[in-house]
Amino acid sequence: MVKALLDPEILEPLENHLHLLQSLVEFIKGGRLELYLTMGRFAETPLSNIVMLDPSLEDKAAIFRDTLRGKSLLTEWSTIYERFRELKEKHKKEYTEAHKRCQSNVDEAVAGLKQWTEKKQIDLSDVQKAIDSLEAFGCTAGKEGDYDETAFFCKVCRRALSTIQSAETLVQNRLTEEKERLISLLAKREKPAYNRRISSTKRIGNRRELNSALEEVSEFVKYWIAQRKKVKLKVEGETESE
Repeated sequence: MVKALLDPEILEPLENHLHLLQSLVEFIKGGRLELYLTMGRFAETPLSNIVMLDPSLEDKAAIFRDTLRGKSLLTEWSTIYERFRELKEKHKKEYTEAHKRCQSNVDEAVAGLKQWTEKKQIDLSDVQKAIDSLEAFGCTAGKEGDYDETAFFCKVCRRALSTIQSAETLVQNRLTEEKERLISLLAKREKPAYNRRISSTKRIGNRRELNSALEEVSEFVKYWIAQRKKVKLKVEGETESE
């Protein structure tokens, strides 16, 4: 039996794979299996999300995925681990910033809606549905969230980076929809909620001021359309002298 094991035809293949077997033993004893599974989860949706944000990472991401699934994983573990650390930090940075922006958008939308509905004296029972709808785009953990280093999303809202990015823009669309619904309720009142004529002069120096001016006119038009009235608009504009 011993003689058979020492046969060159058997011994040579064993010697050729001895290093690989030793690396596998070290891999398991070193507790790297759990980390490998974490890296596998990262290689799916989280990695795809940051590559969409930064296409220059595409080559690094491809090499990371190929090595993670390839035969050279054990021998190139140090290299792939460093690449993983680099890419996951990139994801964390993008995720936490997106989470913060999204929550800021939600908070501003809710605050703006409350202020607007108080001014229009709309019942809270009619407003609460709109508030709940807007807050659904946010997270109860606040702007900072509670990022999970191994799941790669917020522990509270559990949203992927791409979902949060979508919510950033969708919250404004939802605010517009909810205000239109509330304006239609205002149109059912006997006492008009808007004057029949609107006139104002504003100095506009940025997009926020532009959006505010357009929103004022838009509300006016939407209200009177809901009253089945046609609205005549006259638009003027001029640049100020330096």
